[in-house]
Amino acid sequence: MKKLIMISILLTGICLMGCENKRSQVVEKNIKDTIFFLGRPIVDNDSVYEQISAIADEDEMLSYSDSVLQIGDVRWGINVRGPKLHISLLTSVQPNTPEMKQVVQYLIGIYGEPFDNCEGDDEYIDLIWPAYNDSTTINQCSARLRRIKGEQGGTVFF
Repeated sequence: MKKLIMISILLTGICLMGCENKRSQVVEKNIKDTIFFLGRPIVDNDSVYEQISAIADEDEMLSYSDSVLQIGDVRWGINVRGPKLHISLLTSVQPNTPEMKQVVQYLIGIYGEPFDNCEGDDEYIDLIWPAYNDSTTINQCSARLRRIKGEQGGTVFF
């Protein structure tokens, strides 16, 4: 009887270790597949638009409908691409309008003061929020707001 109890305890321990290992692998995978969008985590899966909608529901500056995210008075088309999750917001609103200044103030509230990549040029805007406070290097985790180059222009945020 004692052997049976010992064997069942041993098997339970092995099972628990295996389950814990599997759970840590799932957590690690989710961390690798997570990006931050407007300061909130989004997991790279089939529900990215639903996650953006949920973020908008929790923030009075945001609204979401039909793959369009509105920040303040500016409506943005959402572009999601992979294989590593990348989200871009595009709008025809020019970066030097009062509506866009409201968006920039909103982003400063989330990310802090940006690095101005075109400092002194009032016509061109290229604001970068580095992922690391001690760096002005553009990297995968940075947030960036800049004018869309071309005749019609507009603004992109990624």
